[in-house]
Amino acid sequence: MYKVTLTISQDNTPLTLYFTTNLAVTTCRNTNSKELEVRVMDGLHNNCGWSVNESYEEVIAKIDEAISIK
Repeated sequence: MYKVTLTISQDNTPLTLYFTTNLAVTTCRNTNSKELEVRVMDGLHNNCGWSVNESYEEVIAKIDEAISIK
């Protein structure tokens, strides 16, 4: 099992994901604000994922670090 901690963009609270399978990371336009955002989806919660403050590159680096890919 792997662990990644990010920050939810809506209210700057921590988001800790424990995962054993895939996470999807995408940059997309928010349907309300039309601003670009980074979303992390686990494919389990059917909640369109979590919008996070970290950049796409930061999220990928944290996931890579958690699974020890350098």
